[in-house]
Amino acid sequence: LTLPELAGVIAHELGHFTQGGGMRFGSLAYMSTAWFHDRIHSEDSLDEWVKANLMDDTHWVVTLCGWLTIMMIGLARLILRMVNWVGLLLIGFLLRQMEYHADLHASRLVGVNAFSSTQFALPPVGMAADSGTNIALMAILKAGQAPANLTAFISYLVDSIPKEVLVEIKRDRQQGKTGPLDTHPSASDRIAAVARDGAKGIFNLAGPGSALFRDFPRVCKVASHDLYASWLGNDLQGAKMIDLSDFRRLIEDKSET
Repeated sequence: LTLPELAGVIAHELGHFTQGGGMRFGSLAYMSTAWFHDRIHSEDSLDEWVKANLMDDTHWVVTLCGWLTIMMIGLARLILRMVNWVGLLLIGFLLRQMEYHADLHASRLVGVNAFSSTQFALPPVGMAADSGTNIALMAILKAGQAPANLTAFISYLVDSIPKEVLVEIKRDRQQGKTGPLDTHPSASDRIAAVARDGAKGIFNLAGPGSALFRDFPRVCKVASHDLYASWLGNDLQGAKMIDLSDFRRLIEDKSET
């Protein structure tokens, strides 16, 4: 990411810290929907009692009462399912509005253009990060070696993505639509929202985002080691940290094998 793009991402995340009421309400709503989901999909003591005491009885009156009880329980769960769907719709709407609000913090800092370019720059990085972390984890487990600088490896993977794939990713982002249950708006809707605000931005320094760090490679190596340690704990002690060129040769050799 460029300096403005990274600054915009940071501003967006800091913007969420201004949403104290929304964050608390969102947490409460999540807890409520989790409770509804559990009541809808999990049998409780009443279900077990009905099956144990009414459904196995030989008298038809008792069995009929058991079936009527099960029907009433099913109807109650259907009502809860409808209430849960309404809750999910409201949560989706709330979270999307919180994203729009946080987006304004970003666009008012770096401008609409930098915000828009970030929407297309982040997905390839996310793809490479997922692949890179999985490859590094498998390398530790199978070969006892890992890239000392995982960020550099992820950057290498980003640069290795074919141009036609990047074009397809951008097209998907441009044509994406926001669904009623989505927690995040589509990229096109987010860009349109900040464009309506029309902020010019106040931060426009040129350069890569890494310029914000005094010693970016060292920071990346420390962060990489901490990430590996969070995965493996004491099992990491026997692993060897190697530079990017050696790690590339390692995975290429493993791929050929």
